Amino acid sequence: GVTSSAWILSSAAFISFSVQGKRRSVWLFPYFIFSLIMAILLDGGESESANCHSVADGAEQYRRNKVGVRQIRHGKVLCAERQVLCRTVEGVGSLGAVVELDILEKHKGRSYTACPGIDAWLEAFGDDDEIFVVTITAGMSGTYNSAMAARAVYLEEHPQAKVRVIDSKSTGPQMRIILEQLQQMIEEGKKFEEIDGAIDAYMQKTRLFCSLKSLHNLAQNGRVSKVVASAAEVLGISVIGTASSHGTLEAIGKCRGDKKLLVKLQALLDDAGYEGGKLRICHVENEALADKIADMIKQAYGATDVCVYKAGGLCSYYAERGGIILSCETK
Repeated sequence: GVTSSAWILSSAAFISFSVQGKRRSVWLFPYFIFSLIMAILLDGGESESANCHSVADGAEQYRRNKVGVRQIRHGKVLCAERQVLCRTVEGVGSLGAVVELDILEKHKGRSYTACPGIDAWLEAFGDDDEIFVVTITAGMSGTYNSAMAARAVYLEEHPQAKVRVIDSKSTGPQMRIILEQLQQMIEEGKKFEEIDGAIDAYMQKTRLFCSLKSLHNLAQNGRVSKVVASAAEVLGISVIGTASSHGTLEAIGKCRGDKKLLVKLQALLDDAGYEGGKLRICHVENEALADKIADMIKQAYGATDVCVYKAGGLCSYYAERGGIILSCETK
């Protein structure tokens, strides 16, 4: 039989399964975000891109500095953050995002995000035999390399284990859809190798679109051009984007006003081949617009599996207040 338990936090999503005597885990780390206070604790911090190492270098650095990494990166920062979030399943994530946005809007300098360290991954892996990891896009984050380095270390200590690290080439709701598909296949009793091959094919039939009212944090962290960000702010427009095939944010349009956005999104969904399948929408303090989008999709496509939820920390940081991100299955 299959037993499962799940926790959805603003920093991580974890699903643990026991299938035919073997433990399986699916980990989703899309939402680790370091606030200004955390950056000060880390002597100013570093951006994710500045912290990217090759997989081999990352694993070797971990072996050389294992104690130091655990004390600084994990024990004092990551663990403290996760313990606070673990006190309740719902509410803390959204509250944290609101507080974070208020702080950032008042902050005049630069702010940073940082990906989980190897120790955080290893703790997440536990002693499981079969593990699937879904990371935020490697095209804009060092998370994938960090997870791959942790995989190398884990397999040295657990040579019998099977670990698949999946680069979502996306973020937020698209990662959620991938995670849900992994959960479904595990519960169906599929073998690790079956899932490993099937999930790649499934990912090819998913898309992500977003509407961003501000590109300030993306520009400050080198994710988009500062010229584009400034122009969007001056003109008061929303930038419509998608996750490119390389896992970067690709601007594909602009609009002003919710009505025009609804028309534009429907056109994009049509072009993508959406036919009423699973669709997930996350928002940053913009539930009213997210609900309008959900209602439009249900009416236009007869969709029934549509979910609206508040964005977690990292998506809130980059999408910023008013931002909308949606992902769907396509034909």
